[in-house]
Amino acid sequence: MPLFATIWFLSVATCIYMVLIDDLPGDVDKWIGMFALATTKMMWSDLKRWVALRKSSKTDSSKGSI
Repeated sequence: MPLFATIWFLSVATCIYMVLIDDLPGDVDKWIGMFALATTKMMWSDLKRWVALRKSSKTDSSKGSI
C-alpha cells in the first residue's frame, strides 16, 4: 500500500506542477498528464479493491471466531 500511495502522490504532484507552472515543451506536458491521469485511475481502482479485501477479511475472521 505505501508504494501505491507514493506513486499516486507523485502523479498528483505532477498534475499540480503542470497546472501551476506549465513550462514543459510541446507534447511532454500532454504525455505527463496522460500518465498522471492513468496512474490516478489505476491507483483508485487498486485502493477500492484493497479496501474491499480488507473488509471481507475482517468479516471472514469475525465469522470464524464466533
